[in-house]
Amino acid sequence: MKKSAAVLGVLFLAAFAGFADENNTGYLIPHTDFFVPSLRAGVINTFEDANHYFGGGLRVNFVSFVTEDYDDDERFPAFVDWFVEVNLYRDPDLPQWAFDYLMGITVSLERARPQIRDWLLPYYGVKFGGIYLSEDHKSGFVLLPFIGVSVFRRRNFYLDLEVAILLGSTDFKHMVSYEPSLAFGFSY
Repeated sequence: MKKSAAVLGVLFLAAFAGFADENNTGYLIPHTDFFVPSLRAGVINTFEDANHYFGGGLRVNFVSFVTEDYDDDERFPAFVDWFVEVNLYRDPDLPQWAFDYLMGITVSLERARPQIRDWLLPYYGVKFGGIYLSEDHKSGFVLLPFIGVSVFRRRNFYLDLEVAILLGSTDFKHMVSYEPSLAFGFSY
């Protein structure tokens, strides 16, 4: 548990180091990036037996873009990410772990417009893929609709907080659970 807190602390401090960027305007800057990596930390909480699987993983955004300014009559999101993700979670009290591999999309709830802020941007999305549970060696399909907020989003890094509902086909007690997570992304 102390290692997880230390890792989250380092990511948090590294993320806020970007506020010293002299080119920061406080607004989203239109751009397109490919293969943007991010680190994730999260918890899968099951409703039925109150198990907690702590862990994290790696997300790679195939395409991550902030849109150009559009006319007022057009509806287009401020940012969109298309990604793949691999996560490993472990129950600290029991010798159980979970592994998932997902593909998904994130879409901003706010539409593109001139000078949109680069902090506290709400978004939604969906992830889908497979999951493997070490308990009884079960695997199956998983669907995770989620909502979140991009605490800040800059050209070279972002920090997102999100919560997802995990809908799985593995077994009944793990069929529905929720997953709060923190993601720190960076590009070069």
